[in-house]
Amino acid sequence: MLIKKGKSCIGSNRRGLEVDIPKDVIKCMKSIKHNFVLAGEAIGENVYCFDLISLKDSSYWDRYNTMIKMMGNQPNLLVVPTAWTEKDKRALLQRLRDENAEGIVFKHKDALYTAGRPESGGAQLKFKFKATASIIAGAVNKGKRSVAMWMKDQLGLVNVGNLTIYPNQTIPKKGEILEVEYLYAFKGGSIFQPVYLGPRDDIDEDGCWITQLKYKQEENQ
Repeated sequence: MLIKKGKSCIGSNRRGLEVDIPKDVIKCMKSIKHNFVLAGEAIGENVYCFDLISLKDSSYWDRYNTMIKMMGNQPNLLVVPTAWTEKDKRALLQRLRDENAEGIVFKHKDALYTAGRPESGGAQLKFKFKATASIIAGAVNKGKRSVAMWMKDQLGLVNVGNLTIYPNQTIPKKGEILEVEYLYAFKGGSIFQPVYLGPRDDIDEDGCWITQLKYKQEENQ
């Protein structure tokens, strides 16, 4: 979240905790005369915005177009591109696949803003090209650059394998929330070919349920 109120410009994660944002993004926020609350994602020195939450009672069509007009040509505060027609949607979908992107989100243009996970259904749908999951870091495996991976189920915490931490990555502490990319998972077993993407400070253990996994058995149906 990017929040501008008067001269105050701050960033906040989904847990409501204040987070650092790039200085150039703050400059862009200050140059906009309106107060606002934007939802976006920080990548490098830029923030890519995808919704104007301060207009949550307006349709997505209105929120998006108002966001475009409000932002203008800011160098470090960018609006995520979208597509409105079937032809353009198919072209964008193919381009994102070709660019090896993580995925795409479809939103109903008349829908009001609602908080929640797009993959849970409703007026918006997240379609991932790659499988990712949030896991809990376990203890470091003795003599190795790897940690155990844990996830939640109805009975408590479940071990879902080990995660290699490469030499250019900091070994996470036990209990940290991590994001991993993987090929698939085995029911009752482990995550296959996990790749460490980085820490998550915007969610807690409630974001690490085992139900988020994509299983090999389901892939072959």
